[in-house]
Parts: sequence; C-alpha cells; structure tokens
Amino acid sequence: AAPGGSWTLESEAWSTTRGFPGVVTLFEQRLAFAGSPAQPDTLWASQTADFENFAVGTADADALEYIIADTGVNVIRWLMNARRLLVGTIAAEHIISSPTDEPLTPTNASIRPDTFLGADFAVDALRVGNVGLFLQRGARRLREFAFSFEADAFVAPDISVLSEHLLREGVLQLAHLPAPDSVILAVVGDGRLLACTYERAEQVVGWSPLSTDGVFESVCAIPNACGTAHEAWVVVRRTINGELGEWDGRQWVAVD
Repeated sequence: AAPGGSWTLESEAWSTTRGFPGVVTLFEQRLAFAGSPAQPDTLWASQTADFENFAVGTADADALEYIIADTGVNVIRWLMNARRLLVGTIAAEHIISSPTDEPLTPTNASIRPDTFLGADFAVDALRVGNVGLFLQRGARRLREFAFSFEADAFVAPDISVLSEHLLREGVLQLAHLPAPDSVILAVVGDGRLLACTYERAEQVVGWSPLSTDGVFESVCAIPNACGTAHEAWVVVRRTINGELGEWDGRQWVAVD
C-alpha cells in the first residue's frame, strides 16, 4: 500500500466526454494546446522536444499546465508564437513570458493581460512577422497585437478603422500573402474578398474590395512553384443561369 499523501487520483484532461482542445501552436520546442470545452481557460504545453509527453512537474523540461486566472471564464480562442507566447481569449489578450527572456519552465511562467478587447469565436489569428493580427469579437474589426515601446506594453490598434464599411458583414476567414508584397486577404459575409496591403515598417495599411462572378467562400495562401512569391487560392461559388451553382467535384453545376 502506498503511504498517505504520496499519490493522487487523476483523470484525463481530454476525452470524448470532456472534449478536446480547440487551438494549438508550437513554442520553444513545446506543443501547446488550449481551450477545451471542459477547461476553456486552460493551456497545456508538452515536455521540451517531446510533443506527446504532457506529464507535468517542476523540472525545467517538464510539461506545463496553466489556468488563466482572470475575471470570468476566459475561453481561449487563439495561440501564437511571436517571441513570447500570445494568448487570445474572448475577453482579453494575454502574454505568457518568463523573466529576462529565459526559456519558459513550469516554475517561471508569468501570465498577464495587456489588452481587453476579446477575440472572435470562429476565426483564427494571423502571425505577420512578430505581430499578431486578430479579429475582435463580432468579426468586424481587425486588430494588430504588438509591443509598443512608448506604452511599455502590448497594444491592439484597429487597422480597419478607416475601412470599417468594408467589414460590416463580418470576416469569415483570413490569409496572408507575405511576398512579393505583404497582403492580408479576408473573406467577408457578403461574398466579397478584401485585400489589405500591410507593410507596417513603411506605415502602409490600405484596404480594397475584390469581386468575381459569384461569391468567395474560402481563401488560402501557398508558395508559388518557383518559390519567389505566394499565390492566393480561393473557393468561389459561381452563378449559373442566374442561380448560384455548386461544385460536383469536377465542375460547377446548377442547383436543382
């Protein structure tokens, strides 16, 4: 028999009953998950360089388990590796860091909220350089989560403030073309595709709408064949004989 106090009775954090995490990222050779239905404000990070081992402990390489201790239940909606581990919840944007930029360990992690805007529940954030771009709750404002030396903190200015009329129907999906020019692509609820030329170092942020015969449903960015730039690939529902068609796997056909 084990002596009293030398053992604990534990259960699985993720299961078909408790649900599974909704967001994932890699950070400092750890695989990080967060936002499960049963523990929406909890983050798990694997042991260093052992992505399938989530055994927690106090050694530097042990796995981590953190609960965001803030007002209310902060459902985690996105994670991002941008020198620090950025965490977006439906209530605030948090930074997980360690003192003097040391590697993150179970005993030195510091979690703090820097802005209190809240992330959209459905659309993931984008990393562009060392900046995180995320949709505010409601999916009608695209914000830039970045460190400000003037404020000595992370700030989240609205980069769509001069083009808010283009995002009134809500953003459904985001993608980033890093080359030859940095462009953010956004599919909006009215079937248009928006393009935002985003060159922060040159203070260039400009939006423009794109249209086609039909409606845009999805967008992604992939490198081109020669590796010199990126291409935008889209899913478009075409109009056939005055009616929106559907894809049968080979071609667009009219809907009965």
